[in-house]
Amino acid sequence: MVIFITLVAIIVVAFFVLSRKEKSPNTQNNGLNTSIIDDKNIKIVHVTDIHYLSPSLTDYGKSFVDTIEKSDGKMMRYIDQIMDAFVLEMIRTKPDLVIVSGDMTYNGEKESHIGLANKFKILKDKGIKVLVLPGNHDLENEMALAFEGDATRPVETVTIEEFEEIYKGYGYGKDDPDVVSRDKKSLNYVYQLGNKCHLIMVETSTKGNDQTISNSSYRWIEKWLRKAKDMNMRVIGVSHQNILAHNKLFIAGYKITNSSRLVDLYNKYNVRINLSGHMHIQHMAEHKRVHDIALACLGLYPNLYGVLDMDLRNNMTYHTESLDVAYWMKKYKHQDSDLLDFENTSREYFVRCTRLQTEKQLAKLDLSKEDKEMMMDFMVDTNIHYFSGSLDKRPDLSLDNPAYKLWMDHCERTFTGSYLNSIYTDTISDHNRLEIFQ
Repeated sequence: MVIFITLVAIIVVAFFVLSRKEKSPNTQNNGLNTSIIDDKNIKIVHVTDIHYLSPSLTDYGKSFVDTIEKSDGKMMRYIDQIMDAFVLEMIRTKPDLVIVSGDMTYNGEKESHIGLANKFKILKDKGIKVLVLPGNHDLENEMALAFEGDATRPVETVTIEEFEEIYKGYGYGKDDPDVVSRDKKSLNYVYQLGNKCHLIMVETSTKGNDQTISNSSYRWIEKWLRKAKDMNMRVIGVSHQNILAHNKLFIAGYKITNSSRLVDLYNKYNVRINLSGHMHIQHMAEHKRVHDIALACLGLYPNLYGVLDMDLRNNMTYHTESLDVAYWMKKYKHQDSDLLDFENTSREYFVRCTRLQTEKQLAKLDLSKEDKEMMMDFMVDTNIHYFSGSLDKRPDLSLDNPAYKLWMDHCERTFTGSYLNSIYTDTISDHNRLEIFQ
């Protein structure tokens, strides 16, 4: 009996000790952070191409209008309010992680970076993790300007070291236990989310990695893909530039030049999704079981951000949401009518920018007013639905549309004609939803 009681006591003590060991946080295995969090579904929000310009750098005068507002339709006049609305929406929806994949600032202005980091701090203080990655606009940019009256003036941009310091709480902190690796020769890093997911953040905006991935970075990437596989980790890739071609006109300057090697690695190690941006167009491409989801620009109608959900079995679903700026306006009792009806304001501004650019092309054509109006309407509808990834909702916009035929008959050799041809000779599908099952 004494022996039996002794054995029971030993078993109980051993079970207690082992139980405490299993719950010990930040245990290291193969260099990985294996801190245990409660098993649950993971929700990641992706936002890109914010092009934030600090309000302190403009008086919204003539130089601002001529340089910025007459561009591609981004709502730059309201970008500060858009970001405040985004922060509120994240506090409401409570994702596990927000990823910002480059071109965070208009042209790398230091004040814009600091202002944006201050907005991210609100999320961080609410327990929402934020990770950033630089884009081609964000570092050592000679075009960093302030816009005052009729003129512009140069302002301070950021070096790589200053970028790391500003965003040390958002992926670039040396003491962050969830950043399990940094590539010594670039701004690449690996972030561990919980106990089953790695984010591999691949930048192509610094010297040696400018629109390309260096051999040393590729060795680092494969090393960590192997480790993640050994740990049975789901890996999600993140980049600013695209890793697959999304449109035959938007390859050079848009796709990472040697990304085929990355796609092969992702295929080999079962990385099924890469989150990117850069094009300002909502579009998905797939090759070798790897999906590159190019997210539209946040400041551009319909002001999208992406939501990636991953369940306990590593099944993933992706969809987009339009930012609800009007909710932010009403909550804080702002009175600007343009923002209270933001969806319509954003759409009408995008339409106006499209019309301004298209009018220049149509003015050169000897056609009737009716034909020109038909062509204009077709271009506006095309841009609205192509940029929002929703051409599948408009089957009337096609190669058979009479307006498309007018464009091809009279402008086939122009950029506008080539642009329309690149869209309508591609497969039309839903670019706002994706499901991947294990």
